[in-house]
Amino acid sequence: MNVLIQIRDNSFDREINEFIEGGGNRILISHSTEESIHYLSVHTVHKAVISLKNLKDAAILKYINDYYPAIEVVVIANKTFDDVISIFQKSTYSVIHEPLRLSELTKQIETKSKFSEAPNKIHK
Repeated sequence: MNVLIQIRDNSFDREINEFIEGGGNRILISHSTEESIHYLSVHTVHKAVISLKNLKDAAILKYINDYYPAIEVVVIANKTFDDVISIFQKSTYSVIHEPLRLSELTKQIETKSKFSEAPNKIHK
């Protein structure tokens, strides 16, 4: 089984190799999103471990989800990323993608206003 590991800190490469390859797996260690995309295009990858140290590292998660949905992914994230993800999962936020268009902003604000003005229904 091929396992892709994307981690910024290369000081753990030897330990990661010993741990993963000891179980009969082949390890592909990447230190950037670009390097991970290269490995994905050249090798059949079964599992991926992605370390999120900054927002740029999250790009590989979308890439894997879009192009390799069968790959099982484990995310290593600090508490800040976990908190941000949980906030979005439990919220009713709207997202507008850059570049910002005022028409889209107006539409989202109007939609939110209508939603908050709707009377609460009581179910019996």
